[in-house]
Amino acid sequence: MINEVAIILLYGMFGWQVAAIYVGTGLAIAILAGWIIGLLKLEKWVEPWVYQTHLGNSGLAEEKLDLIKRINLDIMP
Repeated sequence: MINEVAIILLYGMFGWQVAAIYVGTGLAIAILAGWIIGLLKLEKWVEPWVYQTHLGNSGLAEEKLDLIKRINLDIMP
């Protein structure tokens, strides 16, 4: 809800008060929206395969690539 570029532009054009109001209201809206979405209990709409997906260590050994192998991977499809 808060864009860092907008903060800098608002500060430069209107001063720190307007930028602070922008940050405060943006945080309040984002927190309130997240709280409301959490209250809706939307977990029942998530597909089962999402819960079956495991991120991180897949049990496969990683291949250590040296510089030449990395360059070849970028050049050759």
